[in-house]
Amino acid sequence: DLGYFGGIDTMQLKVYYGGGTLNISNGTPAYFLKHDIHSNLAAKPDIEYWNHNRIINVKIDKEEMPFAFGSNLTDSWDIKLQPDLEYDLKLSYGASTANLDFRGLNLGQLEIDCGSSDTRLTFGKHNTYADIDAGASTLSLALPKNYPITIVLQGASEGEIEGFTRIGNFYKTSQYVEGTKHLEIMIRAVGGKVKTRFY
Repeated sequence: DLGYFGGIDTMQLKVYYGGGTLNISNGTPAYFLKHDIHSNLAAKPDIEYWNHNRIINVKIDKEEMPFAFGSNLTDSWDIKLQPDLEYDLKLSYGASTANLDFRGLNLGQLEIDCGSSDTRLTFGKHNTYADIDAGASTLSLALPKNYPITIVLQGASEGEIEGFTRIGNFYKTSQYVEGTKHLEIMIRAVGGKVKTRFY
């Protein structure tokens, strides 16, 4: 765990994950980052952090995992983030189930690169820019009602983008006004499945 200390406004978090279950959500003000990491493998993840100019950089890294034929060894990571910071997140993971709930977090930028995964992603009411390279994955987005949102969807074999006005591969909610701040989502999902719902 990484306890809170003053003088920090922003966290830049990078998570490099192999396979298993990855959960990220809102946490407690007492910790920058609180984690519950279970690894069935000998190699534990490396957790590094450093801070400069009111920004704390955190990296959690265990992208490469040994594999034996016939084994079912996977990891389970549960990461909770301090609610008072602004976040830039970069997530990279493979054959995983990812539950990413960003409600209550001031998420400025999000970058996801995932393999053949099942990702359930909930956005809050923040003007986030999200760039998602989902490959042949299943991507389920939960989006706030009555909020300005745009989605650019490239390459998905199946898409269920409901409640949006569509212009080619560009989707927008009725609250969106061109040139204003909004939740902006770019998705590349070659052969993948993408669906949305409002909450």
